[in-house]
Amino acid sequence: MKNLDNILEAFEGQVNLYTLKNKTYEQSFVQGIFNNAQDEGKVAGYEKHGKIHARPAIADEKIDTIIDGKVETTNTAIEGDMVVRNPSGEQYIVSGEKFAKRNTPLNQIEQLDGVGWEAYTPHGKVKAFNYRGAPIFFTASWGEKMRLEDGDWLAKAEGSEDVYRIEAGAFQQTYHKLATEINNEVASLPPLDAVTAILDELTQE
Repeated sequence: MKNLDNILEAFEGQVNLYTLKNKTYEQSFVQGIFNNAQDEGKVAGYEKHGKIHARPAIADEKIDTIIDGKVETTNTAIEGDMVVRNPSGEQYIVSGEKFAKRNTPLNQIEQLDGVGWEAYTPHGKVKAFNYRGAPIFFTASWGEKMRLEDGDWLAKAEGSEDVYRIEAGAFQQTYHKLATEINNEVASLPPLDAVTAILDELTQE
C-alpha cells in the first residue's frame, strides 16, 4: 500500500504541475502577486531608456510579441495604436495616447528588416519587481494570454493599475532604476564612520 500511496502522491503532483502550467490566471491574480510584493518592499521605480522604434499600427493587424523564439503574448491593433519595436527586436502594441505621453520623437526614420521605423527616446516610468516562482500564464489587460516565467519582471506603468510582464533580458536592456530610488537606498546605508569603526574592530580581532 505504501508504494501505491507514493505512486498516487507523485501522480497527484504531476497533475497539479500540469494544471499550474496550463491554467490561465485572471489579471486580478497577478495584481495580487504585485500588491504582496509591494507590501514586502520588493517593488521599486524604474524608467525606460535608450532608443526604441515605432510605426503606426494598421487597424485589426495582429502582433505577436516574440522573445527567444517564444510567443509571449498577442495583441490586435485598433485605429490610432502604435507598434513598438524594442532594441532586442520584440514588438508590441501600445495605444497612441499612451505612446505619445511616454516617448519623444527623434525625427529619424530607420530601416529595420526592410520596414521604415521612426526612432524615439522613451521616458516611461514603471513600478516593478523581479518575479521568482513557477511559470504561469495570465490574462493581460488587452484580454490575451501572457507568459510569466521565473526571473521575469512584473510591472505597472505610471498611472495604471494593470499588471504586465517584462521578460528578464528585455528589462535589463531597456530599464534602469530611478535616481530617486538609488538616492533613497544610499540614504538608508549606515554612515561611513560607523562602517569604518566596524572594520577596525574586525581587523583588530
